[in-house]
Amino acid sequence: MHLRGRARDILKLVVENPGTTVSELAQRLGLHRSTMDRYIKILKDLGLVRTKPGRGGGVYPTCDSVVLVRSEGRVRLVRRGGSRARITVKAKDRPGLLADVSERFARAGVNILETELQVVDGIAVMRFEAENVVHEEVLRELRGLKGLRELRIERPRGEGG
Repeated sequence: MHLRGRARDILKLVVENPGTTVSELAQRLGLHRSTMDRYIKILKDLGLVRTKPGRGGGVYPTCDSVVLVRSEGRVRLVRRGGSRARITVKAKDRPGLLADVSERFARAGVNILETELQVVDGIAVMRFEAENVVHEEVLRELRGLKGLRELRIERPRGEGG
């Protein structure tokens, strides 16, 4: 997915100011309220924002929208419903490594359920229990990870198919 123009501007404002009202967003961007309503409906249908009516309500970002904004509007959409898997990543330890791996998983649509991390002789060994794992997407996203030594994706024992 490549988000650009007004939609990207709106999403960026929502991520930076969670809970902003539709009227406030329209005013900040110089758009008519009905135009903003259409944009919000589209972003909501894409799963990038959620709305909360009433007092304390407004427009809120979803986890996917935060990743999308941080990646400067460029994210590959992947099919949901991948399998559950154990993913092991071994890479040269460095500051920000876990954040880089997590961001790449998010771009691949992976939902991390559990994480274990240890460092042995300067090599970070990260084990993840995850769902929505589409093997090819995880491989594609992690292929360029700086310092990657090993990547293993396994279906948990007892899961057939």
